Amino acid sequence: VIRFDGTDYTLEFDGLANGVPSGAGIDALSADHAGRLILSFDVTLMLDGDVIADEDLTKFDGSGFDQVFDASANGINGALDLDAVHFDPVSRRLVVSFDSNGSVSGTSFSDEDLLIFDPNGNQWNLAFDGSAMDPEWIAADLDAMFAVLVNGDVIFYGGFESLIQRDQD
Repeated sequence: VIRFDGTDYTLEFDGLANGVPSGAGIDALSADHAGRLILSFDVTLMLDGDVIADEDLTKFDGSGFDQVFDASANGINGALDLDAVHFDPVSRRLVVSFDSNGSVSGTSFSDEDLLIFDPNGNQWNLAFDGSAMDPEWIAADLDAMFAVLVNGDVIFYGGFESLIQRDQD
């Protein structure tokens, strides 16, 4: 993980130096209220005695890892891969996206959507329906974002895995 402060680049997190196995990639990244990294990986791996599946989140405190979110224990199908996350330090809710379509607690979602998980009550809600915003987003996979929660609504900036092509009329 590289940090850019507007002027300089610095190494924020070196996975290999901190015990992340070679071949494991970070596919979702956020920070908690104290600035500690919250990470999801593209493969299941073992970190500090915890099995971290590709749909889970772990926190790095500068010296070690601690699992902070077990997605399958919170209703997410283990076949899914969490590929975008934002931790809201005020409400402690998670805003997440997955790599494919699914359903949790009666809420259906696609890979271009965002879900909010509220740990107080183990509640899932659709926060952003990408295809409702633009039908062209169906062809894309939202896999990076920064979210801001304002009165429970998500305002976000997103990145997509595939390009969305538009006619130039």
